[in-house]
Amino acid sequence: MNNYSIDIKKLLGVIDNNVKINGVEEVICSKHEDSPLPPKVLFKIVYAKLEYKHHMCEKCGTKCNSKVIKNGCKTSHIKLQKCGGSNTYLHLDKQRYYCRNCNQYSTAETSITKGKSTISLELKREVIYRLTLESSRKSIARECNISDMTVYNIQKELFKSVTKRPSSKLPEYLCLDEFRSTNYVEGHLSFIYCDALTHKVIDILTNHRKVTIVNHFKSRYSLKERLKVKMICTDMNAGYMAMIKDIFPNTTVIIDRFHIIQALNNSLNNLRIRIMKRFNTISKDDTKDKIKEKDQIYNQFKTYWKLLLKREDEISIDDYGKKIILNNGLQVEK
Repeated sequence: MNNYSIDIKKLLGVIDNNVKINGVEEVICSKHEDSPLPPKVLFKIVYAKLEYKHHMCEKCGTKCNSKVIKNGCKTSHIKLQKCGGSNTYLHLDKQRYYCRNCNQYSTAETSITKGKSTISLELKREVIYRLTLESSRKSIARECNISDMTVYNIQKELFKSVTKRPSSKLPEYLCLDEFRSTNYVEGHLSFIYCDALTHKVIDILTNHRKVTIVNHFKSRYSLKERLKVKMICTDMNAGYMAMIKDIFPNTTVIIDRFHIIQALNNSLNNLRIRIMKRFNTISKDDTKDKIKEKDQIYNQFKTYWKLLLKREDEISIDDYGKKIILNNGLQVEK
């Protein structure tokens, strides 16, 4: 094989030693007479041939060259990675063989693609790399010169290859919660549980219904394994409390501090809104000054709501005047 053929194969990412490069053709568009730029290369075609030096029949195992003879070629059109900014195609002539011993036909196979796919493995690797970036499927398809459905199929194939069934063992410390995942799940919210120490997600359920969760844990984990769970951290969902005791009899339930602070903030905010709305009502006995004072207090409670969530020692000099205004408003309410 000529040295230039080996260099072209390295440039194109073709690692099959049985492939021989015969030539490269550039398809260019017509150049405009007044344009100072050279004509644009639309795409490149690489002509190559795939054949074995010593072929063995796949059916009967015959290795004799006199019995396994060449029988024409089958051309495959394979998309490669871009070369020099231009789309590149490989026209590969695959050698066909005929075995006189078993009267069977076979075709040479290459490691450039997988099966009957017309996309090279190197191009698939590029698509997988781009999927890890912040890029849409359509932009990846446009950059790689493939269809959007092809990108989706590669993504689906990758997902199936990395998807593993969760272990049948549980850690001693668990975290349970629900979250909004996608619009295609069965329920309004999905259920997730993870290791409380490593924060590694164990599994995600499509809904957070009690029946689904109970059936999931009891069918996947044995009672002996569920008895090993010592502590579960969750929110203040009343439905979880009874469910946890049914699934994990020996566990201790701990309320996550985030949900406690969130509940306190929500209660304080609801109280602020109730007080604020009282200043939004006008009675017949109110004077103009009284109405003006109510509007001012109403707007202050509506504008400076974040100030009520701050600790007193964290209030800055700029917030001091706002604090006095709110205190006056509370005194008026009293």
